[in-house]
Amino acid sequence: MENAEANTSRFVVLYHQMPDSATRPSHWDLMIQDGGVLATWQLLEWPPAGTILVKRLDDHRLTYLDFEGEVDKDRGRVTRIEFGDMEPLEQNDEVQHVNLVGQAFAATLYLEHDRGQFWRLSVGD
Repeated sequence: MENAEANTSRFVVLYHQMPDSATRPSHWDLMIQDGGVLATWQLLEWPPAGTILVKRLDDHRLTYLDFEGEVDKDRGRVTRIEFGDMEPLEQNDEVQHVNLVGQAFAATLYLEHDRGQFWRLSVGD
């Protein structure tokens, strides 16, 4: 019999406090499980209000689902702000529509590729 929990996809939102020497501001990292990696976007606000432009970052390892603390190579510190289960509605290179059910946040997120590394994120019911 298969373990149902093993089939559950997850998400996490990390607050990424950048060091004083950083060239980019502190921000939130939205990480959505996509197969064996976490598709990741940089947000300048959490929770998002209306439609906002977000930056797509490189995929991250699944270990970030449960990670808090100092990031190696003097890249600051991350704190878990929200986490929970994720139900994919549509996932491909241009679109990520997912239902998120976290500890305090539950909504459908619509991420659609805009241009380059930028995506438009909006929140549905």
